[in-house]
Formats: sequence, C-alpha cells, structure tokens
Amino acid sequence: MDEKKKILCGRFDKKIPLLVFFVSFALFAFIAYCCPLMSDDLEFAGYGFNSLKEIVDFSLYYGNGRLLGNIGAVLMSLNKLSSVLLRGFFVALLVVLIPVVAEVKNRYFYIVSFLLVFFCGISMFAQVYTWISGFQNYVPPIVFALFVCCIAQRYERIEKPKRFFLVFAAAVVSFFYAALC
Repeated sequence: MDEKKKILCGRFDKKIPLLVFFVSFALFAFIAYCCPLMSDDLEFAGYGFNSLKEIVDFSLYYGNGRLLGNIGAVLMSLNKLSSVLLRGFFVALLVVLIPVVAEVKNRYFYIVSFLLVFFCGISMFAQVYTWISGFQNYVPPIVFALFVCCIAQRYERIEKPKRFFLVFAAAVVSFFYAALC
C-alpha cells in the first residue's frame, strides 16, 4: 500500500469494530430504555400471558405470520430489561456486520455504518428502533441475513460439521421470522 493510501485510509485497528459495537450497544440500549410501549406493544403487555405456550399460540394466530417476530415482541413487551438489552445488542450487531459483509477493513467505514443506522429518517427510526414490534419485524431478520452472508463468504474456511449447523440454524431462524401467512 502506498503512503498516500495509508494516510487516506488510516491504519486499521482491530479494536475499532469492538469499540463501535459497544458505543452502538450503549446508545441504542439507552434509547430503548427511554422508549415507552407503543401501539401493539402495549396491547401485548396487557394480555396477561401466563406461559410460553400462550405466547406461542397467540403469535401463531396474530395475523402477520411472523412467528419469531411476534414471540419476540411479546416477550420484549413483558420484560423491559430484555427489551433494552436485545435491542441494543441487535442494532450493534447490525452496525458491525455491515462492514464485515462488505469486507471493508477501514475504520471509517465502521463509523459510516453507525451513522447510516443512527441517522436514518425520523419515521423509520420511530417505526424500527423505538417500536418493539417494528424492531422485531425488521432488525433481527436483517441481522440473520447478514449472518448468512458472513457464512457464505467464509464457507470454505468453516469446518464441515459446524458449517452445516450454522447454515441450518440460520435458515430455520430466518424461516420463522418471515411472514408465513
């Protein structure tokens, strides 16, 4: 790499993705903590589910066909701590997986990824990051799709038994996040 490119791109530090992950996690967890339950999230919290079976039965017949999205939305609506931690975790994964899948080892690309996720339109931010049901419908499925892309990029380097398990697990999870109706 010539000197001009080194100055432009900067030296890639392997700590950058970890730092961006933790900053993203902290910021989005804080945002999730500050957000009240809205719309169907409030409805889910008011049903008074007593067991996981009741939640699964409800999720199967809710109407949009997103089994895992509905189960996740109900569980997150019932437990503020899980909502805060999971929303922070999945958004942080989204921010870090974008440069990983793009295979760009440039510290600035991680910052750009963070800015693209954080500074999306107001309406999209409200419907995806603050509304639990919207979050469950969009963010985890995108993270799992990016995870599948990571597996595909590294397919030959992954051991055979582990490769099968990862592809199978990602496919099953993706299937149950999709609208099945």
